Order: sequence, then structure tokens, then C-alpha cells
Amino acid sequence: MRAHFSRALAGPITPENLVTALCEANASLPGCSGKIRTAETGLTPNATGIQVYFPPAGTVSPQVEAIARFIAQGEDPLLAAIGALGMLLNCHPFSDGNGRVSRALYDHLLHRAGSRDFFPLYPLLFAARRSFDLALREAEIKGDWSPFVIHNCLLISITADWPRDEAASKNTALHGANQ
Repeated sequence: MRAHFSRALAGPITPENLVTALCEANASLPGCSGKIRTAETGLTPNATGIQVYFPPAGTVSPQVEAIARFIAQGEDPLLAAIGALGMLLNCHPFSDGNGRVSRALYDHLLHRAGSRDFFPLYPLLFAARRSFDLALREAEIKGDWSPFVIHNCLLISITADWPRDEAASKNTALHGANQ
């Protein structure tokens, strides 16, 4: 997926080229259409019956435009990557593949800012799923992004000393080579 982001987001990030990159990345995933959703969606209810619903389909395009503006105006590339990850997950622009596309954009933005070649977000989220979800919902519902930013910074600090090969192998072992 990195190639889709590298090509479409080679220059300044605009709403148009971000939508193109997101749609191309989504279309590259098995079973995904590459089209912004037009129907309402939510997560399957958990064991206690709680279900997360995402914003109405008609609000997705303006939210993706806001994400592009946020990234473009960001003075701190790390905060831009973390904010884009959270905002994209919260607006849930596709019927399927949102997590994979969001993580790929996050990785691309970190790489574009000069970080390591690959950031293994998936295995870390797999291990810390509940705390990530709680921090993300707090940002979405209460508008308090501090726990989400802190959570992501902790995940990055955990992997700071991992060799690149180890980071890539942990991601592949948990979620497959193309994720």
C-alpha cells in the first residue's frame, strides 16, 4: 500500500490527492471496493451488546478533506500521523479495510517525516487493543486527544530499538505480509 501513498502524496497533501491515495490503497485490499462508503455503518456488537456507529456517510468526504488540511498544516509530523490515524478511523470512510488503510497512511506519514522504513503498528495494537480503542473513543466523543497521542507515542517508543527486520517479521507473523 505504501506505493499508493508515495505516488499520490508525493507533493503537498491536498484533499484531492489524499482521497485518491486512500481509495487506491483500499482498492488494493482483497474484497475492498476502493470507493468512499455511501451507506451507514458500525462495528458488530461486542459480547455485552455495545456497538460503535460511525458518522453518517454524507459526512465522510468533508471529514477526509479536514484530515488532509490537518496533515498539510501540521507543524509536527508525528502529531500529523497520529491525528490522521485517529480521524480516519473515526470517520470510517470505507465499508471495509479502514484499519489497514489508516495504518498504512500512518506509516507513510512517519516515513515521509524521516522515520524508520516500517512502523509495526498492527502487532502493537493487537497486544494493546482495548487501551487503543478507549483512547480513540475518548478523542472522538470527548474531543480529548491527549490519551490517544500519549498511547501512540508509547507504542513508538516501545519499538525504537527494534531492528527493522524484527519489526517487519512481528507484523507479518500477526497479520500477513500485505498488511
